[in-house]
Amino acid sequence: MSFDPTAPNEYERGLAYALLCSKDARREYSEGPWDVKHVGQKPLRDLLRIVMDLHDDGLEVTHPDLMARGGNPTLIAELYALRAEAGPDAYPVSHHAPIVHEGAIGRAVREAGAIASAQMAGGEKPSRVADELMDLVGAIQLRTAVVDDAADMQEATERFIDDVTGQSTPALSSRWKNVNKALNGGLRPKKFYIVAARPGMGKTALAVQWAADYWRKSMRAPFFSFEMPADEIAGRIIQDETGLSFQADLDHPYNEVQHFSGSSEHRRKLQRAATELVASSHRVFVGGDRTIERVVAKCRKLARTGGIDAVFIDYLQLMDVARPSGNKAIDVGEISKKLKALAMDLDIPVVALSQLNRDLEKRPNRRPILSDLRDSGSLEQDADAVMFLYREEYYLELAGAAVPDDKVGLTEAIVAKHRGGWTGTTLLDFCRPLTRFTDRQSVDRRAA
Repeated sequence: MSFDPTAPNEYERGLAYALLCSKDARREYSEGPWDVKHVGQKPLRDLLRIVMDLHDDGLEVTHPDLMARGGNPTLIAELYALRAEAGPDAYPVSHHAPIVHEGAIGRAVREAGAIASAQMAGGEKPSRVADELMDLVGAIQLRTAVVDDAADMQEATERFIDDVTGQSTPALSSRWKNVNKALNGGLRPKKFYIVAARPGMGKTALAVQWAADYWRKSMRAPFFSFEMPADEIAGRIIQDETGLSFQADLDHPYNEVQHFSGSSEHRRKLQRAATELVASSHRVFVGGDRTIERVVAKCRKLARTGGIDAVFIDYLQLMDVARPSGNKAIDVGEISKKLKALAMDLDIPVVALSQLNRDLEKRPNRRPILSDLRDSGSLEQDADAVMFLYREEYYLELAGAAVPDDKVGLTEAIVAKHRGGWTGTTLLDFCRPLTRFTDRQSVDRRAA
């Protein structure tokens, strides 16, 4: 077959023509192992996404509908003119779709080869280039794969029975008994969790502690931070381990907090915690390439080179996609779907932090609800569980009001969605000097 799969070509236009003209072609395409993302030419890809969305909604594909959904008028006119000239069956899907798929793989391979060549020319070590190529291969697989959603019902039934009878892979429990109960024992493999809150509620602190529970058990749980530098994360881990606060918040009403004094005892505790941190299985990735494709490639590499037990991401809206659509909600939706796919593929829990819309600040009741998830409704759809953090103390202090004793540190962990599990509110206690959460106790945490 003589064609160049690495360049935009007439096979993509032929596929677009077939899907525009024929309901049978659209049905064949939707049932086959293909995806619109394989189309390299963006105008055609955008138009075909509209065409297949109409098909998935059970609607006919008409000129007015295509225009109403933002289709390219010039491209639509060209394809309809070709229809009048060639007839509806001139370009069979079964012939064109596989070639378009191969073209997507070809472009990705060429990109990987160009990157590797540039690195070699720049004097990079071959072993380093080989590692990079392995990462890029993982990204290619992610970008070009189409998931076959046909389930083996015998296997699925056996997994369900194992789950309800306690024979399945156990959830990894955290230090918080209240959260463990709310999440069916803790974080579970193949599940995608979202922890969301407005700034200042402590979601990063919660994620760092959660990851540290894995690290203490010598498990590999990489933490991707796109907001906080590595030294701050290390400081939080050391504060958590030592119980020493390095903040100057001496008036905060937690009488059990020890502030770092520089004494020999405190220095020993600090050095011991630092030594253990360096020798542990901690993996923190800060900044750098923020694309979901790169994050997935790193996780796949960890899985290949020693295993991976969980992934933590701070936070979702700071991530990018390799090919931005120009619409943040669409990009966040793509990121969300790929994180869920990562959890399924590597058989691990994935925990992503998320921001919330500012509009909730305008409500009298500022407790978050699912519609407050920022940038994309697909977050709610893709996540297996969504947990919000809410501290009334934060808003009282912001307004300059007195904080009642029973509100000091009180954090509501609101499980707003839990696929196959409990929803409701459980309680935690937030110690601000240590940026640490504990199970809520019934005792008064104010200084006497």
